[in-house]
Amino acid sequence: MTSSPEETALPPWRAAIVPALVGWIWARICVAAGFLVAHRSLDLLDNPNGQISLDRGLFVWDGSYYRVLAQSWYDGANADAARFFPLYPKLASVIAPIFGGNTDIALLVISNLSALLAAVLCWRLAMEGLARFADPSDSVSLASDGKRSTGSNLSDSPWSSRLGGWLELKLLLGDRWFQPMRTDDAVAVAQRTSWMVMIFPAGFVMAFAYTESLALALTAGTLLALVRRQFIVAGFLALLSAMLRPVGGLLLIPIAIELWQTRPRPNWAKATIAVASPFVGITAALLWINRSTGDFLLPWRLQQQIRGGFQDPVTRVLEPIGEILKGDFRDVYNFGFMVVFVFLGYQMVRLRQPLSWLAFTLVSSLILLSSQVTDSLGRYGLVVVPFIIAAAQWANTTWKQRIYAVGCSVAMIWLVSEAMISRLVP
Repeated sequence: MTSSPEETALPPWRAAIVPALVGWIWARICVAAGFLVAHRSLDLLDNPNGQISLDRGLFVWDGSYYRVLAQSWYDGANADAARFFPLYPKLASVIAPIFGGNTDIALLVISNLSALLAAVLCWRLAMEGLARFADPSDSVSLASDGKRSTGSNLSDSPWSSRLGGWLELKLLLGDRWFQPMRTDDAVAVAQRTSWMVMIFPAGFVMAFAYTESLALALTAGTLLALVRRQFIVAGFLALLSAMLRPVGGLLLIPIAIELWQTRPRPNWAKATIAVASPFVGITAALLWINRSTGDFLLPWRLQQQIRGGFQDPVTRVLEPIGEILKGDFRDVYNFGFMVVFVFLGYQMVRLRQPLSWLAFTLVSSLILLSSQVTDSLGRYGLVVVPFIIAAAQWANTTWKQRIYAVGCSVAMIWLVSEAMISRLVP
């Protein structure tokens, strides 16, 4: 039986505003509390660098570089500022006249408003992306235009026919490991995603002069465009993401997989634009920086100096365990995020997220864990949107949601305080 569009339409975009805004405000309350804890901690600890960080406020760590770039561009910044890509500071300098030429305000407005936009986009992505792969026994699934339609496209997808799909894996491993997703469940997951992404502990930087908010919005927007088979839009957003941060180029992976899965095939022009966009974005950013520095590859070399050489991800994950057992807690926060992301990765597979999301997450994780220095792992993982959606899928009971809410709030307050007294690299 076919339902009418009025009966089958998913919740409108405005339905995301309340949960997203609640999470957004909640996170900023935690940030404020973290500042209070930091001031108190500074009185108790002998840490001369702590006062310097506190004085910088929301422009601490990476924010101090973006502040200089927005004001003076690469010509007026130290050479090591070239490792930061130009989109964020350029946007700030463009809209600064709205705020009387104050680039500091512009940076914070972009970061904080982008965070709210990101929460809304994550809400819609979770809803449409998961409903598209609803269980075949569900009577409704999601069409590419955002409406529900009868039947499910899972068994007819190229992935199912070429690789066996989740249906065959489910038969092989059983319901214990693979649980079906219903379309109505996707709506509930989306509601949770919109506030859970805001209070993820490492997400405190979305209140600072950092790129995470904008990166999260662009990543979620790209994946949503792919769900809707809007490949030109996906390519444009991926281009912007690559101009924002080098890892934005990894959006090539879900773009390529979705192009491969789509039937009928999109025309070659759309496919070429979508695939080429991440490369164009990175190249444009490097050329932009090169105009000031005269060194096209300087950003890459600076990143290598900071991150160290290659280290295989397995030993990199195991290494902090030995350090902690020896009493060296330098990497304890990064190890904590490693454990969280491994758990969420398992949930992604168990709860049958789309192949393009899984591949994007896997490659992103391998790159994050393949360097000798894994500082800032939490905020880098935050931008890998499927991780947060997996957390929302896991939190399907009240007690799980309470654990997440309380645990993340406490962790965010603590991480803010540690970052503000220079005991943590955010």
